[in-house]
Amino acid sequence: MVLVLLSTGAWANPLTGNGYTLYDVINSGGQTLQGDGYTLMDSKGDGLAQPMSGSGYTLIPGLFGLFGGGTKIDTAPWGTVPLTIARDGQNIKISWDAAKAPGAQIYVLPGTGAVSGKFQKTDPTAWKIFTDPGFDDQFSALGPGQLRHNTQVGDAQDAWPNYSEAYYIGLQAGVTPMTPCQDPDPLYNGKPCYQVAPAVGKVNMSAKKGFNLLSLAFKYNTGEDSLENVFGQQLVMNDNPMVADEVYYKNSANSWGMTNAFQKSDGKFYLSAAVTAPVSYTISRANGYLVNLKTKDIVITAVGAVSQADQDLTMSTGFNAIGIVYPVGKTLDSLGLFNVANTTATVNPMTADEIYYKNDPASWGMKNAFLKTDGKWYLSANPSVAADFSFALPNGYYYSIKGVGKTINWKRTYQ
Repeated sequence: MVLVLLSTGAWANPLTGNGYTLYDVINSGGQTLQGDGYTLMDSKGDGLAQPMSGSGYTLIPGLFGLFGGGTKIDTAPWGTVPLTIARDGQNIKISWDAAKAPGAQIYVLPGTGAVSGKFQKTDPTAWKIFTDPGFDDQFSALGPGQLRHNTQVGDAQDAWPNYSEAYYIGLQAGVTPMTPCQDPDPLYNGKPCYQVAPAVGKVNMSAKKGFNLLSLAFKYNTGEDSLENVFGQQLVMNDNPMVADEVYYKNSANSWGMTNAFQKSDGKFYLSAAVTAPVSYTISRANGYLVNLKTKDIVITAVGAVSQADQDLTMSTGFNAIGIVYPVGKTLDSLGLFNVANTTATVNPMTADEIYYKNDPASWGMKNAFLKTDGKWYLSANPSVAADFSFALPNGYYYSIKGVGKTINWKRTYQ
């Protein structure tokens, strides 16, 4: 006889053993297995006289797509737990719905050394549960559904390491990183749970006095993309835009004119050109932003969600300020731009598309590379030498399209 767990929703892959098959969600009726509408049925749909208990079978809350009380989180792939992230003073705070995900397991991927975009879902052993030796003393539980990663913001120093990058995922109780995801969505089904788990992260970006071109590579939902949310109160605030740090947004490829904003002592951003007008733009991971530090070097900590979707980046003739989109370092050659429609490759940097890397905040001089007819990038100042800079955090870049009246639609693919 086959036992089937039924409720409202869509089929999930079964848990099988000793002739019993446990499914999640499609119908209702019959004997209740574990509250809130889950029903144990036989393979013909007839109600059973007894619940599925005894004989060594146990329904574990949080396992196999179910949570305590029979609730299912529909916004996350099977076996995973959605997380939120925020700066909390000098610390990072990770939060989740503890009522829906009792016993959630939080894993961390730390990055050390210079920031370079080290997020990855290829090596499960690099993801460590926060209770593992070597990590457990860095974290503090703040109550159900809240975990603090100590001294991870800015240049905060303590007994624990302050990682240049750190990423976090949540798995349900009883699920391991390599457990195959059993989700109705074919995008996730069959892949290891850690690969499909939605990740959040933080990046410490060292910025120097002067103009820094930065990428903010996290996904920001509407409302979370405001300058106040993205930067918090990490910049120097002042009611005078000549004194306060500023954030510049280049909104036209055809002009070097930019919209800039400063943060007043009330913590809100205003247009530098109209000091009583609230800022008129928000942050997008598709763009690069100039951050002008007026008085001192600082470490800016960006936090947010790592997108699991492809990103369309549209550029037009002229200079486009672009971001790296994902917190993953790439060589210029691996970006695949040679095969994107409307890019221009020639043997002459004066006529080929170029990528500019602003590596000196104190100067407007930039290192640039051009796209050659062999599909690779070479230094514009020395056309026979391969480009010696990469496409990686914390940098933003300028992409120069030389062709007149051209538009490039560049699809960055999540991998």
